[in-house]
Amino acid sequence: MNFKALIAAAAVTVGTWGAAPMPAEAAASNCWIVPTSGYRVDPFRCDVSERTNANGHTVYDIRHFQGAGAHFSVILWTVRGVPTTAEVFIDGERYITDWYYDEDGDVRLDLGPSGEFVF
Repeated sequence: MNFKALIAAAAVTVGTWGAAPMPAEAAASNCWIVPTSGYRVDPFRCDVSERTNANGHTVYDIRHFQGAGAHFSVILWTVRGVPTTAEVFIDGERYITDWYYDEDGDVRLDLGPSGEFVF
């Protein structure tokens, strides 16, 4: 199963995911899984922490508690300030997807046919 399916299915499946330990400064935020249909969905609570890894890159550690919950890390890549790809790390696996900032300044990760994960 790819990460797009894992994140999208987290709201309805049972189980847990592991990733690097969360920093103590996790901030309560709202997250969404927005379907491609554009159907309005309610936000759910998640913790989003920002840290710098050993290579000097900004990493977002995200833990949400919707359904079975999910825990993953994201590095957002840009070229001259323009969003290009995101690296998503779940259970020791690395996945690449597209991303962008929406009109509210939230990050949107492409989940393919499932929609977008927003934080």
